Amino acid sequence: MVAGTRKPTATKSKTAEVEKLAAFLKARAPAEDLSDYDPGVFEHAAALAHAALKRHKRGDSVISIDEDPALLRHGRPVSAITIVNDNMPFLFDSITGEIAESAGEASLVLHPVILVKHDKNGVADLVGDGSAGKSDPHADRVSLIHVHVARMGKEAADALRGRLAHILSQVRAAVSDWKPMLARLDQAIHDFRYVPVPLDKDEVTESIAFLEWLRDDNFTFLGMREFKYVGARRAARSSAPRR
Repeated sequence: MVAGTRKPTATKSKTAEVEKLAAFLKARAPAEDLSDYDPGVFEHAAALAHAALKRHKRGDSVISIDEDPALLRHGRPVSAITIVNDNMPFLFDSITGEIAESAGEASLVLHPVILVKHDKNGVADLVGDGSAGKSDPHADRVSLIHVHVARMGKEAADALRGRLAHILSQVRAAVSDWKPMLARLDQAIHDFRYVPVPLDKDEVTESIAFLEWLRDDNFTFLGMREFKYVGARRAARSSAPRR
């Protein structure tokens, strides 16, 4: 009797979560794009996206490429690509750029940011819409990118999955190092401003202005290299450890 009472409850809870996610997806979809899908097909796509979301764990990425026969647009089969990741900068443009290059023009592109609660198995609860900011101190902001393209086939899908995994690892590395790189840039600006250097004063002032322009959200730092010059000015050697 216990098992019999829990199963309907779990199924009902899952259905409610899928409906909630479908509402988030629809809220961000242009009406003309939604009109290309039968309601049942869109709900099925939302269920596939929900399954990918539930597998997500903190600090990890989920890449799901579904070629379900039920995924049809104007009667033609499509592939649904779902990427779930901790919310961070650079994700959307990096991911959609690779998909466009590998799979052609997308027929549907959705990108809700969702508040969720994790447990050891993945996402335990879909809390709400996270695009307006984090309102629950115990919830995590997760980025869900859901894209439809013309049916790819297994070989192309597997190749794309590998490229997307590489891109996600690069984005995570860049974001992790972003603030330390900005801190190192601030230190360089400080040194140029206050530490005597054997350079023309106007050149130093111009260099400081350029570095400050880079720092003020005019440049995206994906990596940094520091050069240390040793010896006379004309015969200087340099070492370049990666930062």
